[in-house]
Amino acid sequence: MRQLYAPNGKKIVGTSDLAPVTSYVCGWDDDGIPIYAGDEAKVYLDASETRKNEAGVMYVVDSSGADHLISECCFRDV
Repeated sequence: MRQLYAPNGKKIVGTSDLAPVTSYVCGWDDDGIPIYAGDEAKVYLDASETRKNEAGVMYVVDSSGADHLISECCFRDV
């Protein structure tokens, strides 16, 4: 098996995705700003898409949470 590593040496742990989310509100203030209902939200993972740059190269995420282009990363045997 191989693992993917970022240029900073950290292990790649996933892809950087965009997913539709519904953030629940309990009301609206006088300026029309939503008042969120705590930390409740529904994420629609089935509709998520992996982020890509203009050339179609996917973004991946390292163990510290930083994004990298997969083309800048390297595989290592483990």
